[in-house]
Amino acid sequence: AALFDAEDARLVHANMPSVVSGLLPVARRRRIPVVAHLHIPIDDLYWRVRDLLHQCDAVVGVADYLLDALRADGVPARRLHVVENAVNAER
Repeated sequence: AALFDAEDARLVHANMPSVVSGLLPVARRRRIPVVAHLHIPIDDLYWRVRDLLHQCDAVVGVADYLLDALRADGVPARRLHVVENAVNAER
């Protein structure tokens, strides 16, 4: 909580689903938006972080298939985004 205040945080970027549980309550109390970032499939972890991911303002996946479970689970498309983690070698 002190870090949020010291850095005048205006957005929380949770780079791993496992850290959302610690960041989300503090961010919510301060009305700071939370973005979860998925790099790998969360199939085994999904049921433990599912409710937390539903509460995030946005979820970013590095590939579309990483968002399939959330999409199927009813998370609105406007909150799901793909930002590919790749380089076009042909350019």
